[in-house]
Amino acid sequence: MLFTNKLFLHKRFRKDFATICTLAFIVTVGLLPQFKVGGCRQYGKPIIFCKEFVLIQLFNRLRALDERAFYWLFHKTSALRKTRLAFWFSRSGDGPYYALFALLAVIATVEGSWLFVQRLFFSFAIEVPLFIGLKQVLKRDRPAARPSFKPVITPADQFSFPSGHSTAAFLFAILVVTSFPIWSSAVYLWAVLVAMSRVALGVHYPSDVIAGALLGTSIGVLFIALIQ
Repeated sequence: MLFTNKLFLHKRFRKDFATICTLAFIVTVGLLPQFKVGGCRQYGKPIIFCKEFVLIQLFNRLRALDERAFYWLFHKTSALRKTRLAFWFSRSGDGPYYALFALLAVIATVEGSWLFVQRLFFSFAIEVPLFIGLKQVLKRDRPAARPSFKPVITPADQFSFPSGHSTAAFLFAILVVTSFPIWSSAVYLWAVLVAMSRVALGVHYPSDVIAGALLGTSIGVLFIALIQ
């Protein structure tokens, strides 16, 4: 039994570590400044850093790919805007609806609802200031900052990385799946659509919502482990 538990923890650690590495990679891709060859000399950096120009260019290209993917997805999701589904899915990811769901679960005395509410409360108490703080530190401008692009809705704030809606939706999804497995398919489909709606409405790049999904899932995994 002890060996089995150690093996499980080892696999869990590897999975969580891989998630963290993936998140770190996406953060770097989404936010690495657009350096130029003369940047090192301009800002007084040692010349050795200029030798890493090839790596910097790689990340710049990946960021450009992210932006091209945004325009492609924005064009392909026009049907979500015409039918207003994008608006409704985006709105369904607003904070008050999570509290309403938790309240209904408690009122209905669904098995596991009290544990779910505890995890939801403490995880969102961390998630909200965390994603707000990351936005203020990383300061990636939204697509609306481009003069040639106009979003469908007015963003709630200036910065886009990571997506708060995506973070909250995937955090909520993993908590629901853990407490109420019968809703797994429906809640994850909903979370994906919430994330997609943010791109469809022109307020987030794809890497914003992917990073949000990873961040929300990681927070959920942490509090599922902490609160038993």
